Amino acid sequence: MTTLRTLNTFLTLFLISTLAYAGSEDDGATDNVYYGAGAGADLTSGGFSNAFFGFLAGANTTTGDQNTFLGRSAGLNNTTGSFNTFSGQSAGLGNATGSFNTFSGSSAGRSNVAGNNNTFLGHSAGFNNLFGDNNTFSGVNAGESNTNGNNNTFSGVNAGESNTNGGANTFSGRNAGENNTTGSLNTFLGRSAGGLNTIGSGNVFLGYFAGFNEQSSSKLYIENSSSTTPLIYGEFKSEAKRS
Repeated sequence: MTTLRTLNTFLTLFLISTLAYAGSEDDGATDNVYYGAGAGADLTSGGFSNAFFGFLAGANTTTGDQNTFLGRSAGLNNTTGSFNTFSGQSAGLGNATGSFNTFSGSSAGRSNVAGNNNTFLGHSAGFNNLFGDNNTFSGVNAGESNTNGNNNTFSGVNAGESNTNGGANTFSGRNAGENNTTGSLNTFLGRSAGGLNTIGSGNVFLGYFAGFNEQSSSKLYIENSSSTTPLIYGEFKSEAKRS
């Protein structure tokens, strides 16, 4: 029993020391920890306080600081981006200079290049984001096609999936606003709310399938179906309301 405890203690200390010193740098980079083939390979130019775990995790980081990349190819192409947390295979793989991002899930934020202050949670959430800032996408494929859209909040599977440049949208619910591309200032709450909207802006659709067929702008729908004669309807431009 004593021998087994001693062996366990030895193995624990060995693993801790291996993780703590694997790939540590002395030639300019400080306080970095990385473990995995190719992880942190380019950390030779001054980056500090980074933690990279996984095959090629953070491999191209040069001067980026205080990043945490966990998973195969996570943060692979990061060069100078700082204060990022990428967790999952290929999460944040294309990030080069983007900072203050949190990507969690396989391929989450995979194509992000210079977008900042984004939070993408779920498989392929924010997959194609390139330069969009201040976005929060939560759910599988949420905001998957976003490239330059800013200040969006998409919550739910496929929510805002097709959005490319639309900004300041809030889509909550499975498939909410899934076909929106450039529409902005929309609020869609409920499963498939605003489902067919592509470029309409300034709409408020509340309820299950609310405003599903509506493709214009500045409309209010409160309804629990895809009906074109909802329980409450309004037009913000004219301030007209029908109930």
